[in-house]
Amino acid sequence: MNDGNPLIRALALRTISYIHVRDFVEATVQPLKHLMSDADPYVRKTAAFAVAKLYDHDRRLVESSDLIERLNNMLQDENPTVVSSALAALVDVWERSESITLTIDYTNASKIISILPDCSEYVHYTYIYCST
Repeated sequence: MNDGNPLIRALALRTISYIHVRDFVEATVQPLKHLMSDADPYVRKTAAFAVAKLYDHDRRLVESSDLIERLNNMLQDENPTVVSSALAALVDVWERSESITLTIDYTNASKIISILPDCSEYVHYTYIYCST
C-alpha cells in the first residue's frame, strides 16, 4: 500500500479489505487512514469503500477509530467521485449501524447536489457491489 503507483496502492487496499481475518482487518486500519488522504483520487475513492468493507468485518473497530469521522471529512474532497464514494460508504455504514446517525449539513448537501452532474451511474453500481 506504499507503492509509487496509485493503481497498485488502491488494488492492495481493496484486496486486503476483502480478507475477513481479524489480524488483516486490524492491520488495515492505519494504512487506510493514510490512504484516505492520498494524493490520487482513485486511491481515496477506494479507501472510502474500504471503510464500509471494514465495517462489515468489525463494526466495533471502525466505530472506535476515527474512520467514520475521516470518511465524513471526505465529503469536502475536491473530486466529485471521491465525494460520492464517501457518501455511498457513509450510507452503507449508517444502514447497518444501530449507533451511527447520518446527518448532512447544508454545506455538504449543497456540494453533493452541485456534483451530481459529474457523477456517473458507475458510482451507484460500485456502491451496490460493495454493499453486498
